[in-house]
Amino acid sequence: MNSPAVTNPTTFTITDSNGVNDNLTSFDVDFGRASGQYTLTASVPLDDVTIDTTKNTYTGKIADLHQQLGAGAWFVAARAVNANGTSSESPEATFTIVPPPPSAPEGFTVA
Repeated sequence: MNSPAVTNPTTFTITDSNGVNDNLTSFDVDFGRASGQYTLTASVPLDDVTIDTTKNTYTGKIADLHQQLGAGAWFVAARAVNANGTSSESPEATFTIVPPPPSAPEGFTVA
């Protein structure tokens, strides 16, 4: 799991030393409210990540996750996908969604 705690993440990194040899086509990123119990899956094509073959990492951006997931703690893991199927889950990471407060009003007058 992550340490220290991550709030409103903006990037993710998957480490897979066999990714090139396995001819990966994408990753499935699984989200859930309880450890090991995933209820949402996001498919991440390789075109949407930056691949570093020297570090065996796949890094991508997470845009406005707080708008798609409810507030609170989330558990997440990844699965590698190729033409032959889908792997088992990676080790799990955790993060917390804290929705941003509303914007301030643009004006206020009294009479």
